[in-house]
Amino acid sequence: MVKGDLSHSRSIRCVAGVTFPFKREPTDPTILHIFARHLKEPRHAIWAWFNGQAIWSEEFERFECQAQGTGLYWAWLDYEQAVVLVISCFDLEGA
Repeated sequence: MVKGDLSHSRSIRCVAGVTFPFKREPTDPTILHIFARHLKEPRHAIWAWFNGQAIWSEEFERFECQAQGTGLYWAWLDYEQAVVLVISCFDLEGA
């Protein structure tokens, strides 16, 4: 279960039928968090989700994924409806 306010999210539905809500930056809701903090765009996060290997983090209650130099933190908002919350997307150090 994902906790927190999702009122400032933006969703993108891709061809495969998965919906990806993206958290917006709290200080400027016109900007996505992944862009404000890491200069990443939705296409980077979606690509990493489809191409990476996900591992569940019990400590943070999220999935952590890596794909060719890109890190992704995500969680299911609704598994049956295929809604994936993008928590963060970033370059991996040394990649």
